[in-house]
Amino acid sequence: MADPSSQKIAEWAIEFAQPEWRRLDALCYESVREKWDTPTDEYVADVVARELPNVKGILQDMIGVATFSGETLLFEIDDDDLPYVRGVNKDCFSVLRNLRRVTPKRFEEICAEILNEFGGRSKVTGMPNDGGVDFIGFNLSLVGAGFPTPENAKMVVIGQAKRYDHGNAISESELRKFVGGATRRIHQLKREDGVGALTPVVYAFWTSSEFERNAKNYAHEVGLWVMNGVTMSQYLISLDMTQRLGLVA
Repeated sequence: MADPSSQKIAEWAIEFAQPEWRRLDALCYESVREKWDTPTDEYVADVVARELPNVKGILQDMIGVATFSGETLLFEIDDDDLPYVRGVNKDCFSVLRNLRRVTPKRFEEICAEILNEFGGRSKVTGMPNDGGVDFIGFNLSLVGAGFPTPENAKMVVIGQAKRYDHGNAISESELRKFVGGATRRIHQLKREDGVGALTPVVYAFWTSSEFERNAKNYAHEVGLWVMNGVTMSQYLISLDMTQRLGLVA
């Protein structure tokens, strides 16, 4: 079996990270020894020592990407030369497992319910020839509850929902296709559903899986609200929706 890549070791380290701070080299050694069937402990130590600088860079890069992508991370890493790492938001795992088990239709409904929790009036719209639009939220306030706002100055969220398993990442081309279909749908809403010409509109693409790096960059460039499975699970936990939706064990 080939040696694990630095990317794979980083993924294993995140999986094994616990709430207590641990040095990255020790965490990598433990996770690789458990995940990889190798003949000797010495060989594992050599592989970890060789890949450790790359693993550190990958984890630090993930922190930066998460900042502009609005992602929830499952770890924290300090700034030491030989950094310490700890796991956070681990309660997302059980919610995410259950989220990936629901039907695609139910996933669309959950997306709409999240917008309802933010004070919107949302509906599921996914159907043939829908331009890739699965849910729409109306009347989402830009200034928070308690402040009067004209109805047509409130935000509309128009979104696509993809209930995918782990490893089936969303590509940039999927996002571009959605933006084209959603733009046409917005024109229709302005003609037929009373959405004002200047009503603020947010395009959203939410998935139970992940986004490729190019897809994240594209979303950042155009202002697309992307949400991956871990982040969506954290939303559901923070909004106290998991029990009601049957997403806890």
